[in-house]
Amino acid sequence: MASLSKSSQDGGVLEGGPSSSTSEYSAQYPWEWRTNANRATSWPAAAAEICEASQYGCGDGYHGRRTASGAKFNTYGRDPFTIAHKTLPFGREVTITNLANGRAIRAVVTDRGPFVRGRCVDLGRAGAEALGMGGTARVSVH
Repeated sequence: MASLSKSSQDGGVLEGGPSSSTSEYSAQYPWEWRTNANRATSWPAAAAEICEASQYGCGDGYHGRRTASGAKFNTYGRDPFTIAHKTLPFGREVTITNLANGRAIRAVVTDRGPFVRGRCVDLGRAGAEALGMGGTARVSVH
């Protein structure tokens, strides 16, 4: 593996990074490695998660209750649309695209779930209507 030494002439670029011919290093670290106040920048874009999405908050008792983040859940809220996701951090803004019709929305993670195998995201009723999904739909989350 290439040595990682910092030189004063290269402006903070670490030697042996992706610009070098070391494919082993590039395979292990696919992002561009640069120092900027001692942190790495130019991280790779996250891969989209493709899964089944479902709707919650209508008739199931969740509307009006506190979410896992502490916010009050409004299934009809449009500004912003809210979602439940198992692992994404609270407050993260994501784009959800219905793969059947191409409609997309921007939503904020405010809750945890869904707790049904094979599903990765629960949307409030307003978000589900905006995506044109009836019950469940195959979506891309990124």
